[in-house]
Amino acid sequence: MTAVTGTIGFIANVIWACTFGLALFFAYLVAGVLCCLTLIGIPFGLQAFKLAGLSLWPVGRRVVPAEVARLAREAHAEASMARYRSA
Repeated sequence: MTAVTGTIGFIANVIWACTFGLALFFAYLVAGVLCCLTLIGIPFGLQAFKLAGLSLWPVGRRVVPAEVARLAREAHAEASMARYRSA
């Protein structure tokens, strides 16, 4: 499955944001604030904030396991360091 990118992805995100995205964004934002009011609810509130960003502009994003994200960050950091060393 490939991600939708470019102009089609932008148009799809604008349509999404105008129809359902804003409502979901504000709902997750309010839920995150309410969850963060209690000590036990803070982890759930942080996840609600992540979902708020995802619900506002979802097309073209991918959800991956934490291990895959860590490996991708390390590979990107190594590539960046290689560019600085060669310069």
